[in-house]
Amino acid sequence: MLRLGTCFAVRAARDKRAAFAALAPPDTPLAVTAYRPDMSGYASVILVAASLLAGAAHSAEGTAMRHKPSRDAQLLFVDGPAAAEEAALRDWLRTHTGVARQLRLPVRLATADSGQRESKVGSIAIGVGDAALGISLADRVRAACGDAADCLLWLEGYWSGTQFDVRKVGPLVVEPLPRVGVQADQRSGKAVNAKVGAALQPDTGEVIYLDGLAAWPAGIAGQRVNLSGILVTRKLVPDAAVGTGGAISAGASGPQTVMESPRWSIVE
Repeated sequence: MLRLGTCFAVRAARDKRAAFAALAPPDTPLAVTAYRPDMSGYASVILVAASLLAGAAHSAEGTAMRHKPSRDAQLLFVDGPAAAEEAALRDWLRTHTGVARQLRLPVRLATADSGQRESKVGSIAIGVGDAALGISLADRVRAACGDAADCLLWLEGYWSGTQFDVRKVGPLVVEPLPRVGVQADQRSGKAVNAKVGAALQPDTGEVIYLDGLAAWPAGIAGQRVNLSGILVTRKLVPDAAVGTGGAISAGASGPQTVMESPRWSIVE
């Protein structure tokens, strides 16, 4: 059963210093309407404080509470094409439409006073949504751009095919246009050399093969490493085959777990 606590709306003036002054405790869920440059005069904000009443699920310490992931969590990203390469970028965005991975994009954003309305990655116009941000994108752009008509910022979020739903606003981008990125998978375990190449053996007992690496560099095998890249499931190890005379060659049935674009570091 859900009990709604405080529900109120705030109309904030252009002055960002007065926009979000001590309105709610730190853990209060926050929803902000999508921002467009021509609507930046006001930010419509709904703050809803909700508490869960005692129910069926209890831990030994009391009622289990769920918390949203911190916005400060540092993600790792695997490089895609350069933002200036329009054809390659369009293909890459199409490939990552609707996927459950965050993308990292250098987005050119206009200030409200510039009269511009488009946001762009390279030469490609995109829609931008800020509903998941605690402070509107309008205020963040205004603070970053200063008196400039627009500026280039790193944004992290999810791509729907037409709109980029922002989860985090990063620093200014240093031109020329860098590469875009897709959120990496991360695993830790023991570095081992298998017959088909370098692999990682996590504590779960599974085996993750490193794409394109025949063996670990000298001194790495046997150590614990942190591995990042893109996890895929595909056929890497050939099936076992029965030769003449009944001899069976080494192999494995079914697909394997492979880390593409692998990067690693030794666990200290």
